[in-house]
Amino acid sequence: MELQLKITGVLLLALALLHACFPRYFKWGDELANISLLTRQVFYVHMFFIAFIVFLMGLLCISSGQELTGTPLGQKIAGGLFIFWLCRLLIQVFGYSPALWRGKGFETIIHLLFILLWSYLTLIFGLTAFSLVENDGKRISNAVGGCWRGAFIVPTARIDIETPDHLPKWWV
Repeated sequence: MELQLKITGVLLLALALLHACFPRYFKWGDELANISLLTRQVFYVHMFFIAFIVFLMGLLCISSGQELTGTPLGQKIAGGLFIFWLCRLLIQVFGYSPALWRGKGFETIIHLLFILLWSYLTLIFGLTAFSLVENDGKRISNAVGGCWRGAFIVPTARIDIETPDHLPKWWV
């Protein structure tokens, strides 16, 4: 899982740096010329901080994969990132008008690539947060196990695949 988090970190760093190209590519100078100075500056400041947060997420994944997978605090952080990227995935699918990409080859490819990227990020942070895969790769837990006991009022249980005695008879 730590390797996947490092790959995720590299992807997030690349995404953050890609934000530097957005103003020129999307011709924001022309697009934003007719709005108030305050609105224009808020727009640019928000874009900067989105890129900065994505950059910090990338650094976190590259430098602290073991802590994200192996500590309750790390798993809670991963849970927050799971929610963040799940929301981003849903916005990509349901928030953008198909008129922006349908019938346009390049835009459709970019739209689909971002759906794949957001799905990958959601999957990796979800697996990390909910302890579905641990470092040794031999253990799984239920969907709200591990560090999430205090966050949800549900019973949690670990199932050890190496010892089938813990599994219900109908499961084996």
